[in-house]
Amino acid sequence: MRRLAIPALAVLVALGAAACSGDPGTGDFKSEAEEYIEGDLADAPELAGALSFSDASCEEPTATDIGTTYDCTATGSDGVAYTLTVSITGENELTVSGIDPPLSIDAPTATTTG
Repeated sequence: MRRLAIPALAVLVALGAAACSGDPGTGDFKSEAEEYIEGDLADAPELAGALSFSDASCEEPTATDIGTTYDCTATGSDGVAYTLTVSITGENELTVSGIDPPLSIDAPTATTTG
């Protein structure tokens, strides 16, 4: 097996409850990112490998404008503390767009016979 470094994640998340009650506030983006990092991000093995996250804590973004970025921290199931970069990409959407330190996942080595 070879190891692949995953330098950044690009995961689009639609805000759930906030979208139903009007425009989401900065606190909505903060809490939605925390919930996603601790839950559904682990369901994207092509992005997070076999890693899951706990104890997610996000800064509250300074605005809800598209393009606003903010950081979250979380502990990986490997015991490493990660910083994840989150970007607001729509009125009710955010994207987990980076992770530090970069993830490495095991990938099968392709072989061919001739």
